[in-house]
Amino acid sequence: MAPLFEVVIFYKKMNIKMNTYYYYQNGKNEGKIEADSPSGVILELDKKYGAKGLDWKNDLSVRIFQEIITKNNSSYHIELVKVSNSGKIIDKSAVAGKAWNIKLKYKEIEIDGHIYDNTDQTIYVLWESIARILKIDMDKEIEEIEFTVDLEKGKESQKNKLVLFFSKKGNYGKIWKYSDARKAMAKARLAMDGRGIEGERPREFRYSMGYDFRTNEKDKDIPDGSFIVGSPFPFGPRNERRIANVDLNKEDWSELLKILKENPKRLRCKICGLFEGETNCIGQKTKFQKGHFQSHLSGGNVSKANIFSICQYCNTDESNIYDIDPITGKKIWNFIPAINKRDYKTKIEIYGFLKKHLKKKDLDI
Repeated sequence: MAPLFEVVIFYKKMNIKMNTYYYYQNGKNEGKIEADSPSGVILELDKKYGAKGLDWKNDLSVRIFQEIITKNNSSYHIELVKVSNSGKIIDKSAVAGKAWNIKLKYKEIEIDGHIYDNTDQTIYVLWESIARILKIDMDKEIEEIEFTVDLEKGKESQKNKLVLFFSKKGNYGKIWKYSDARKAMAKARLAMDGRGIEGERPREFRYSMGYDFRTNEKDKDIPDGSFIVGSPFPFGPRNERRIANVDLNKEDWSELLKILKENPKRLRCKICGLFEGETNCIGQKTKFQKGHFQSHLSGGNVSKANIFSICQYCNTDESNIYDIDPITGKKIWNFIPAINKRDYKTKIEIYGFLKKHLKKKDLDI
């Protein structure tokens, strides 16, 4: 058997090239993986999520990008290329109208960046790559930064029209009336369809892409009928799927009790949204209990990872009727206990519904 040091030397001589990959889950940067190929990244993610019993390829919004950076003195060239969940690198020529380009200059540093994805909303990945190079608070240094943002030719989506418009100096950092913004966007040939700037797309611009889009609802200093895009950089929290992000690491009952003791106004019932001590719908004071993502009826245990905050009323009223999906925060109905809680008339109506929708052989059984 060869000594260990000889094996190590032999391995170094193989000179395996490692590439850099970043992966995002529901818009949040979850980290970096060094691997010799995309298939190596897939194996790493299978291990990471598989250890938690999660099917990340089908159930989670995971995006993977290969990052290639070349440097010449103080000039950087960045290429970010999407990797599919099956481990294939996307064909860059097939993403016309969805590939973002950013040119930036900060003092002596120049950056030319590109991101290739078959969706067109992931410009934030490129901005984060640029931020890693600059290593500064870009919002504080905004006056020192020159940059342009453009999209390869194609039909711009509604969200991307917002990105293009609010990436230009003079458009971000100021309060707009909706009517003025509509006119200015039309003049810039970025007119939006439907309700436009007052519709759903600006909220997606904020939640899905991380841009600082604020209205009076979020910032009381902004007048009604107005809004502000505070920064051209999409560094805010993102929630691409617009779902509840459930942090299993923090749902420890001892920590919840500590929060209740120190600052009750930090904690709401996950079902009804009331704070501890507030009056609920039947006139009682809200009091918290331990809730379970997976109910006892469904085989749920009492581990920390299965606990969340719920008030006594909701916990009693809705016990075992549904579980909470720990990834999406959505309800998974347990129909048998739910039906058992209904009156006889409702049960007959349910039976009538089943008669119309089940096959005769199943009804006979």
